[in-house]
Amino acid sequence: MKSNHQGVWMRVWRKLPELLIETVSVIFAVLLALMINQWQKNKDNDELLLRSLMGITTELENNLKDMQDNVPKHERVLQQLDEGINALKSKKDGVTVDTSVYYVLFSASAWEAAKLSGAINQMKFEWIDKLSETYRLQALYENLQSQLVLQMSSSHGDTGDDDDRQALRIMNQSKYQVSVLLSVNQALITFYQKSLAMLETIIRTRQE
Repeated sequence: MKSNHQGVWMRVWRKLPELLIETVSVIFAVLLALMINQWQKNKDNDELLLRSLMGITTELENNLKDMQDNVPKHERVLQQLDEGINALKSKKDGVTVDTSVYYVLFSASAWEAAKLSGAINQMKFEWIDKLSETYRLQALYENLQSQLVLQMSSSHGDTGDDDDRQALRIMNQSKYQVSVLLSVNQALITFYQKSLAMLETIIRTRQE
């Protein structure tokens, strides 16, 4: 019995180097496959993040241009309201005020796509914080625009003597809303510019 056990151990001992080599080879192959898979995943995530950042940059650039174009238009609306208010106060007949409101449709599709695709998960907290703040202010501006359109639609056109007091009240309210809109307008332009400066730095760094 003892010789049989010794024979088995001898065979195992002779096979041990071969078994160790095979075991190490298998472990190495598994680790290599995991490393390649992780590298590919990281590469895909980096590409997704870069595409997302570039999309958001283009979107904010377009929104900024629309916003800058809208400032003088709203300033003219404010001037028209001042003229209408002064005309009503001086009891001029047949007061006509052209207060056409310029409504800007801003885009947020690139930002929403970043959230849906998971690209936002690759962003640093400070990036998300800055961009979220910018898009929240943009949404506030759009809401103020909608309120102004409703308000101005009530004051547009000719007014008669019986309607002067009502028209004056509406125009004063509209003037206040346009003033607020212009304040948010300037603030949003600043947010756009700061976000774009941040994105430019991030994209340039990742492309190097």
